[in-house]
Amino acid sequence: MTTPTSIRLDDQRQRTVEMLADRWGCSGTEVHRRLVEAAGHAEALKVIERVTWPKVLPDAKRYRVAAERTANVQVEMARANYGASTLALPTVFKAGQVLSRDGFPPGYIERLHAAGVQLEPLPD
Repeated sequence: MTTPTSIRLDDQRQRTVEMLADRWGCSGTEVHRRLVEAAGHAEALKVIERVTWPKVLPDAKRYRVAAERTANVQVEMARANYGASTLALPTVFKAGQVLSRDGFPPGYIERLHAAGVQLEPLPD
C-alpha cells in the first residue's frame, strides 16, 4: 500500500530535486522515494544526520550525544614558572552519553555543538 504525501520546497531545494531527477533519469517522486529508502540504511542515515544536523542548538539543561564524535576540548593549565597555557585535548563523546549544563562552564556545550558533536536535547 502506498500513501500519497506532499512537501513544500524552496526554490533551491526544488532545483536539487530536479538535478537529481536528471542525473538519475527519474521523476521527482522517484528522487524522494530513493532518498527515503537510503535513510533506512544505517550508513546513509549517519551521513544524512551529520550534514543536516541543526545549526542552532536547542535550549535544554541536558543533552544526549547522538553519534560518537571526537572533538578537541580546550583545557587551561596553570604551571609554576610558566604561567597559564591552554591545551586542545582530543576527547571522545560516545553515542548515548548525557551531558548536563550543570557539569560544565558556561558556553562549553555550545562549543561542543559548534565542533560537530551532535547533541539531542533531553526533557527536564
